[in-house]
Amino acid sequence: MLRQLVADPAKMNATPGLRQSLMESFIIHARSLKHFFYPNKRRHVLDVLAEHFVSDWAARRPPCTITDDQVDRMHREIAHLSAARFDLKPGEPQWQYGKVLDGLNPAIDLFFESVD
Repeated sequence: MLRQLVADPAKMNATPGLRQSLMESFIIHARSLKHFFYPNKRRHVLDVLAEHFVSDWAARRPPCTITDDQVDRMHREIAHLSAARFDLKPGEPQWQYGKVLDGLNPAIDLFFESVD
């Protein structure tokens, strides 16, 4: 889904409601994959992670290029009900879908090559 959206950005020229749905879906999925490949210290015992499928994942995974600022924005603007959503101003930078996907692609590719 992430790769298809980046490959065909015309899909984002849909109606405002569909565009919003696509954007939210993309960011939620990207956020989930970021945690799957690069879990933070606040892991939940039920989290499913890449390391459950690739025994030496932590040693082999490529460096994460998704910044803490990008993840914070994913949390603040999309995943959590937050008063910070009201701080958004017209003209603020839009989501850079290609850059988000570029930050995940190396891990996605390596995972599929390595899964046990």
